[in-house]
Amino acid sequence: MSVDGFCFSPDPDAVQIYQRILGMGEVFRFNEELKELIAGKFSVEPSSGPDDIAVFVDIIIRSFGDRQVPAHFDLAQGSLRKLSKNWLTQRSVSRDTVLLLGFGLGLSLDEAETLLTKGLGDTRLNPKDPFETLCWYCFKNGLEYHEFSRLRQAVKQSNALGKDGFVPNDSTEKFRSLRDQITSEAELIEFIRTISVIHDWRAQSYSARKAFMQMYMACGAILAPDETRISPDTDGDYAARCAATVEKELYSATPKDENYNLKPLKNTRLGRILNVPRLSRQRMRDILNLQTRINRADLLTLSFLLTSLTFVLSDGGSLKSGFIEHADANLIRCGMCALDRRRPYDALLTLCTDTVDPLETFNDVTDLAYKDMAVS
Repeated sequence: MSVDGFCFSPDPDAVQIYQRILGMGEVFRFNEELKELIAGKFSVEPSSGPDDIAVFVDIIIRSFGDRQVPAHFDLAQGSLRKLSKNWLTQRSVSRDTVLLLGFGLGLSLDEAETLLTKGLGDTRLNPKDPFETLCWYCFKNGLEYHEFSRLRQAVKQSNALGKDGFVPNDSTEKFRSLRDQITSEAELIEFIRTISVIHDWRAQSYSARKAFMQMYMACGAILAPDETRISPDTDGDYAARCAATVEKELYSATPKDENYNLKPLKNTRLGRILNVPRLSRQRMRDILNLQTRINRADLLTLSFLLTSLTFVLSDGGSLKSGFIEHADANLIRCGMCALDRRRPYDALLTLCTDTVDPLETFNDVTDLAYKDMAVS
């Protein structure tokens, strides 16, 4: 039987899935996406030898130099050669690093956003973010770094930031639609004047929070119906109660420490390959309290849990196709990269949905990771 390109016997079990994910290794990380982009843009044939990184480092340094782009946005001192090596070997970098590479490598808007969504598994350029809106305008119009700096200074001098405008709950898509209509520098600065800057404005996008809350509440209604009758806005204990229930369902096989917190998965071989934060009760509390961003893995995990629970309740239909459809709809709506089963975490969830009991299989795979670590 073939499942999305992976060969399994009927009803593949946790051992087969575990071995398959381990076999994927460190693939589709930021450094690989960056090298692939550079290879295509600068017509380079990557080699497997020790000089491979050196070739890409030289291209970055030359391109940054030709375009007069510094090693940091803040013009701080730093070795571009050392930074380039880090970018080409790290599994993840900051969003600002991607934007800096956009100027340094002369990326188009599409190339920059692809590096954000595929390389980081993050969202496209945020239209609620003044800094990223400036970058968007430059990438869209092919403006160089010195023109970005000039516009950045113009925004500061115009006292554009912090003016009354849209309320924070206006959807990201509404902002994106208005932003995409900008055709001049004057319109750009005026648009930035409409952005309401608040403490948590950059932490979570409206679309991601809306998708997260819809799935979170739906899961809570199934797992702990009595807890979801009270709104989290009126009951401070709601997050703790419901988050603990969701965590228990997702990670029942995960060992706990003396404080009943999940033991880190990152220390296992599986954790290093997946390289995503788990949706622990503490992370859920932070998300509900606007203390951290909602990332792609959070939405994927909740989508997996919700479709698994719904399948068990309805006892019919195709869970795998339902999960793929549900996950893609949420990710795309939030400006994130759609489900990509070449990525280890995406593959793990998709393969689990093709078993008799997806949640049990998911927990069994995690259990194998800890047992494997104990043996080794």
